[in-house]
Amino acid sequence: MTEIYPHAKYQPCVVHVMRNILAKVRVQHRNIIATEIKEVFHAKDKQEAEQLFMKFTQNGKISIPT
Repeated sequence: MTEIYPHAKYQPCVVHVMRNILAKVRVQHRNIIATEIKEVFHAKDKQEAEQLFMKFTQNGKISIPT
């Protein structure tokens, strides 16, 4: 982890990160958000993860269907 993120003090467990994210999402949107964020966590490398995260957030604006 220190090679990829040298300034990170710790890395939280993926399960706990997912729980924290989904706790802030409306129940009807949780499956959509969970599926999309899992793609980020399962990326093959940092570059792919960053691309998937930017797609997920659409440059910082998470789009949730109404």
